[in-house]
Amino acid sequence: MAITDPQAVRFCNETIRQAADKIVGLHYELIRMKQQWVAEGMGAKLPDDGQVVEDGAPADGRPPLNTTEVNALKDYVLAFTADMEANDNLKLNTALGIAVNPR
Repeated sequence: MAITDPQAVRFCNETIRQAADKIVGLHYELIRMKQQWVAEGMGAKLPDDGQVVEDGAPADGRPPLNTTEVNALKDYVLAFTADMEANDNLKLNTALGIAVNPR
């Protein structure tokens, strides 16, 4: 028996599939970030010691950024991508099976 309720079908097409696109796209972007972190030796350049990153943030109203925050976000990236790839890419494959336009 198939679901034909127009509201449910619209929700799947406009919300579920778009969420899958975004999840897969985010995963790919985070993989690129991990690769760049390693390739450019960012672990040595951004030690987890709380130093402020002088990126001009105060001048344009952004909050200051420090290396502890940078490393925490990198750790979140590692956790997210590991979770997506766990159990033979179970979560990634689920999202890929639904996605129609991952970026």
